[in-house]
Amino acid sequence: MSLRKTTLAIAAITLIGCGAAPAGQSEAFSDSQKEEIGEIVRDYLTSNPEVLQEMIVALEEKQQEEAAELAAKGIKEHGEALFNPEPIYIAGNPNGDVTIVEFFDYRCGYCRGAVVDLQKLLDEDPNVRLVLKEYPVLGPASLQASQAAIAAGMQGKYVEFHWALMSLDQAITEESIFMVAGQIGLDVERMKKDMESDDVAEKLGANIELARALGINGTPNFVIGEDVIPGAIPYSAMVELVGEARKADES
Repeated sequence: MSLRKTTLAIAAITLIGCGAAPAGQSEAFSDSQKEEIGEIVRDYLTSNPEVLQEMIVALEEKQQEEAAELAAKGIKEHGEALFNPEPIYIAGNPNGDVTIVEFFDYRCGYCRGAVVDLQKLLDEDPNVRLVLKEYPVLGPASLQASQAAIAAGMQGKYVEFHWALMSLDQAITEESIFMVAGQIGLDVERMKKDMESDDVAEKLGANIELARALGINGTPNFVIGEDVIPGAIPYSAMVELVGEARKADES
């Protein structure tokens, strides 16, 4: 290989290792050099595909570390808003020694699928406290369902409405939301008015800001102890995580 190509090859491999060129570095090469570097990179990755796989793994690990750091920082800085907000919606034991915080969306299939395991956990472990956080990310119907739930809380029936809507065996729509409200004895007309109130908007806005501070982008997401766990958690894992959080508090 010529000295010129060797120099470009070294530059190409350096770019691969760095993942991106530092600011201003790409301007150091001419258009023809950039094109040649691109060809070298392609040839190198084609001949050594394991390098690309290693880079992907390294990137994922870095992203996970950054997410964990952001979550830990968010929990530390926003602990009161996370675990003891006002108003607070709690299922299970309000004075439980372990708190689970769930960020959820009523239209999220994984959130709805987690209901049975969550209810089982609360039944089996009387010292678990479940803080429920509306986080409507799946469109207008999700927002409307969250507004309705908070409005139900103004009538003292948040948790009852929450479980009923989460367990509904049909699509979450305006019609089904108000149907559930009527079935559990809510004043539907009052609910409709309360849904448009500033109080409801502020509550949802606070939840969204809190989720972003923790690096939460989707649902469900659980906070147990000092950990943010994305995605649905099977019952056995819930029990294990609760046990670990309880031991950490005792130590």
